[in-house]
Amino acid sequence: MPEAWVNAAERRNAAAIPEEISFLTKPAIARDMITAALDTGMPCAWVLADALYGSDSKLRHMLEARRQAYVLAVRSNHCLRMVKEHEGRSYASVRSWRVHVGFCRFMPMGERGLL
Repeated sequence: MPEAWVNAAERRNAAAIPEEISFLTKPAIARDMITAALDTGMPCAWVLADALYGSDSKLRHMLEARRQAYVLAVRSNHCLRMVKEHEGRSYASVRSWRVHVGFCRFMPMGERGLL
């Protein structure tokens, strides 16, 4: 539902939209849909998404918690924070690097690939 309709009672009533339906961002909708699909036991080798979804840390954390392989694009100015444990305490470290084409290696995914 469009965000502008969330608090517009007249529009909601005219369209017969129940009160329990609320605005969700695209990444939140994606998290719900991916969770529902994975919960069915549907086979899924990889979850792939563009930078809109790759910038959503909740999606990334959900996939990591499920031990689900993923490839999420991120914007060139996106900052990733890796959390490491040391002596029972968590520390966030910031990593930034530029990958050059000659440095990359193409690897197949799926059948006979990484899986």
